[in-house]
Amino acid sequence: MKLIPILLLSFLIVPGSFTRAESPTGASGGGAFTDSLGMTPLTLVPFLARDAESMDMASQFYLPLFEKDGDTLKDSPVLASKVVVSKDRKETFYELNSGARWSDGTPVTSDDVEFTFRKIMDPKVDAAVLRGFFEGVTFRKVDGRKFSFQVAEPKFNTLSVLNGFTPVQKKQFEKEADLNKSKEGMRPVGNSPYVLKSLSRDQVIVLERLPGWWGDTLPSFRNRFRFKTLVFRIIADPTLRYEKLVRNEIDTSTLTSDQYVNQVKGVDSGKFGTSRDSGKTLWADRFKTARALSWAGIAINLKHPWLSSLNLRKALAHLVNYEDVIQKGFMGTASRCVSPFGSSGPYVSDHLKANSSRYSYDPKKARELLLQDGFRQEPGQAFFLKELNGKVQPLRFVFKFMNESPAQQRVAQILKESFKKAGIDLELRPEDPGVMFQSLHKKEFELAFSGWGAGGVQPDPRQLWASSSIEGGSNYTSFLNASVDEMIRQANVEFNEGKREKLLQKIGDILYEQVPYVFLMERDFVLAALHSRIQSGKWIRKYGTDLAKDLFYE
Repeated sequence: MKLIPILLLSFLIVPGSFTRAESPTGASGGGAFTDSLGMTPLTLVPFLARDAESMDMASQFYLPLFEKDGDTLKDSPVLASKVVVSKDRKETFYELNSGARWSDGTPVTSDDVEFTFRKIMDPKVDAAVLRGFFEGVTFRKVDGRKFSFQVAEPKFNTLSVLNGFTPVQKKQFEKEADLNKSKEGMRPVGNSPYVLKSLSRDQVIVLERLPGWWGDTLPSFRNRFRFKTLVFRIIADPTLRYEKLVRNEIDTSTLTSDQYVNQVKGVDSGKFGTSRDSGKTLWADRFKTARALSWAGIAINLKHPWLSSLNLRKALAHLVNYEDVIQKGFMGTASRCVSPFGSSGPYVSDHLKANSSRYSYDPKKARELLLQDGFRQEPGQAFFLKELNGKVQPLRFVFKFMNESPAQQRVAQILKESFKKAGIDLELRPEDPGVMFQSLHKKEFELAFSGWGAGGVQPDPRQLWASSSIEGGSNYTSFLNASVDEMIRQANVEFNEGKREKLLQKIGDILYEQVPYVFLMERDFVLAALHSRIQSGKWIRKYGTDLAKDLFYE
């Protein structure tokens, strides 16, 4: 699933959640559509993709076995034409579409699926995030187009995960000694409607539509992927991206809080309509969805000797002026987050829905917690002191955030001022998006602004919160809690949705109490602008995370 958090940095992989919707019959085809990316993708191999740009672009070339409708949540055939689940749910049988082809004209086969599965499960391959979803799964080939996946213990999302399996071509990669460093990763032989025409690093990526693409006959793809050419310009700076949008050099762009409030609705209001039929060249809106799309917070590295203290982490949570973060940091275009599973849906407890149970801006309480933790503030000293590594040191942390995000810059400044008043020195360190991603992945941070997708309609907490995800996964904070691990296990084998809700609520309560992140904000809409020549039968799906760009046409 491709997520669009313009102000966020990290993204949750949710296998099996590729979404679709129908566009009007008779939609025109041809022409070019110009979009943008924040940075050059690091890879185009789907199971190696970690950053948003890599996941986004990999999905342009590779399709899953089945895809999930973003409005009905029903699965539709893509590479596979048939799926049968055994009565005990321990074996899932697939038959590939006989017409499915790679872009070089060769058929998609069971060997391609098996090769991909073996690579995902190979510990030498940098696919730990995805590997966790296939824990306990084995592969069995039946013939060239038929195969099955077997599981020892079925999970609530086993079918969804397996349906979302996205193979690569065995022939292209089988001779690669180290797939992690393979140059073939940027030369996709995919099975989608598009092939890579050119890639100029840090400049532009151009895709071309395959004439007579095999999938055009499938009902799932009726009137989709209409453009002959897709152009992705690499534009890291949101300000420059906005300028190119206004100059009609790109056809669409998500918007930062400032751009939407101060420019689209402010100084540039004369340039933007409120719909594509308003007579203006450009228009913009809040495209709302049925659930929280994304959340963001302060990631805390629990390996740090001071930050391993719960008292200190709670003190930090009490030093955030949440109202200022929402109103000044995000210009009022967000709401407060208290759960990574969505703060108003079924997966948050009544306990956390009550304001009285939430952390509040309380510098006095924060100072009390620091004193309980052995910190002291001597006369004339601006910051608390404590011994660390045999030396008395001031209470100081480095806070990393994306240098291209005005909202993150404002939030960082709000935090710096409130922390200073309480005796904590916060060094602000803006970083390039690619560098920032590596900082989190390598756990080379103390405090960092980090955002994620809300985890799908039915969240699976393993990727961010299980101890097994600390090494190689996305548990960047190194959160470790045996009770949470056990509840994650229970939730993942629980098929009763009501019981799963209760387990996720308990997990959410513990995460909030233990503060591996200081949860800040979330959104249930996308801020975006489009050129009025772009049409679509649907702009965003009910459970989607982005504009439905596969339905765009002229």
